[in-house]
Amino acid sequence: MQLNEILKNNDLKERDLLLRKALASYTEPLKVDGSEELLLVILLNMTLKRNDVADLCDVLLAKTLLHDQSYLNHCIDEVGWFHTHNLKYPDIRVSHQRLLAPSLSPQRDVITSASELPLIGWSHDSARINHAKLFCCMFWWQGSLTNLAKLIIAKDKLWISCLTQLDMSEKCIIAMKERLSLLFPISDFPDEVSPYSIQIRIPKANHYIAVTPVVSQSVQAKVQRLSFDNRFKSIIVNHVRASSVGDLASSLAGKIRAMKYLPPVWNSSQHNYSHSKSDLLNKGKSVFHDRAITNKVFVNAMAIVAGDNQAITLKLRRHRRVAALREIRIQLACWLAPLIEWREALNKSNNEHLNFDEGSLEYRFLTLDRSQLPLLVTLLNTHFHSQIQYNRNTVMFAFHPELLQPIRSQIKWLLNKLSRNESCESEAEQDVCYLHFSNLRVTDANALANPYLVGIPSLNALGGWSHNFERRLNKLLSDDVAVIGSAWFMRNYNLLKSKQLPEPSKLTHKSKISDVKRPGIIDNHLCDMTIDLVIKIAVTPNSDTSLSQQISLIQAAMPPRFAGGTLQAPLMEQYKNWVQVYSTPNELFKPLAILPRNGCWIYPTNQKVTSLESLAAILELKPRLRPAAIGYVAMERPTQRVGALEDKHCYVEPAIGVVNCLTPIETRLAGVENFMRNAFWLLNVENEVMLMETANRE
Repeated sequence: MQLNEILKNNDLKERDLLLRKALASYTEPLKVDGSEELLLVILLNMTLKRNDVADLCDVLLAKTLLHDQSYLNHCIDEVGWFHTHNLKYPDIRVSHQRLLAPSLSPQRDVITSASELPLIGWSHDSARINHAKLFCCMFWWQGSLTNLAKLIIAKDKLWISCLTQLDMSEKCIIAMKERLSLLFPISDFPDEVSPYSIQIRIPKANHYIAVTPVVSQSVQAKVQRLSFDNRFKSIIVNHVRASSVGDLASSLAGKIRAMKYLPPVWNSSQHNYSHSKSDLLNKGKSVFHDRAITNKVFVNAMAIVAGDNQAITLKLRRHRRVAALREIRIQLACWLAPLIEWREALNKSNNEHLNFDEGSLEYRFLTLDRSQLPLLVTLLNTHFHSQIQYNRNTVMFAFHPELLQPIRSQIKWLLNKLSRNESCESEAEQDVCYLHFSNLRVTDANALANPYLVGIPSLNALGGWSHNFERRLNKLLSDDVAVIGSAWFMRNYNLLKSKQLPEPSKLTHKSKISDVKRPGIIDNHLCDMTIDLVIKIAVTPNSDTSLSQQISLIQAAMPPRFAGGTLQAPLMEQYKNWVQVYSTPNELFKPLAILPRNGCWIYPTNQKVTSLESLAAILELKPRLRPAAIGYVAMERPTQRVGALEDKHCYVEPAIGVVNCLTPIETRLAGVENFMRNAFWLLNVENEVMLMETANRE
């Protein structure tokens, strides 16, 4: 937006509101070419409280402020608290520190501030937040994103001329330029780590480094803008003392938005579907999972295939059609999942009697030989269209001429996949085995994976838990073992709405009611989960240790924390054998193939994301993808700092990537080889990049 356009508004109150909003930290920076002197007037007047300014374009008021050397010094002092990354977010107890970092180099397949415009923010004493606006507000000028402090330091002739026209002497301008140069260097990192700053130990080679994640002003502001434009699903993170957090939080009244993308999991305590389906059939109800073919995602996919494809270019229309067909196949597999599970249960109990019509589609699906399942393609296709004609959201697609063949093709593909015996003979890999932890309960885990995202807990939690498990297990065993991959299945997920009361942190000297003081409540989003973990273990060659005989030690070595929450074993009366050891992939895959369909696997993906805009487009095109916190990118080389947990410490920026959320039926159809190749994660630390990536890098 151009500043000139706002200034054309003759309504004084409305114009001032538009100006304040346009110059706020969360909005797209203004273009100010041609209105330089008036912008300087506006910025000077914005340093006052709203009630003290009748008109932001009042030139006389601006001159008065500019000639008040004491007042101007207060504004200049706040430049010393400008930042690129806010150390006071979210804990305002971090004080006397600021961080100015040079631009990061772009990293592969992840989003950091390197992919966004470099913005400057402010955080310091809340009483001086208005004073910071003079030099902190970012705007476009002559094609560059800048602020007043940068322009004065660069001694730009036009802006120096604007100051002169407001009757500021050349001597005062030179003195101001020198002070700004000292207060606003290119790079500035703290010499010590605040006790209130988070520190995480990251394994690197044979030692550890401590890292402190900090939020980027650029990325956080961009998330706000895209959320306001409904490009992202979002959730509010509240900050009670917003002006103490920083200029971005203050401009939003403490209501910072984060992307909200929960895992595609619905909660269910039912793990076996074979015993209740006969009753449903006898009552005349469907045993198919009908919600899979009536939900919004499936309806949108069918609309695209049916011809409602609004993409501009032919290439993009093809991409959208292919993505829609893939989503239709996934949802059709979920629609068939109850019958597939029932069929597998019947194969295990051959003596179970089916008390319903032998001529029904369900009976034939359950009893036909595996190789004859493709014969049901016509019946299933007809049944599908018959089912969707009774739902108001899908009735227009029933027997649609553009959908008959695509739906039939996808059903045929699924039946052909089911008709094959995908299991392959595989011998036990030497010195490699697999541990399956099932039905682990996690309470109060951090759903706020990083400051930009609520949903799947950080993938670093999986890497950290696996590394901790490796250390604990090695202490209990005589031989060394190494975790070389971790897979994550989520059974249940509940996002919690309540806030935790902070622990007492400080004794008071003169207490009347309590002897302790609590810090302010920091808004966080927590979740409860039930998860399965599959750990790939490499044992020392020629070792005599057999992990299958060390189940009790494996259980004892399980770390009690996961993603900041408490991790517990399942109730013993329900699940006695919650840890299993397997020597071959086929043995491992048998129990994994029948996991409940309400859950999902968290897979790595090779999907590239280069910016938040591209992420929004990808999430719209591929609903099975989810944004996730997958690691950190260092902003400096590790160095020694006072207060660090390790000898070396560095400040890092959270990296946003994408993960693939696969349903159990998709994993089952893809087969064991696909699972072993694509499901496992491993922490990769190369140079200053610390990311969770696929364990099978080629």
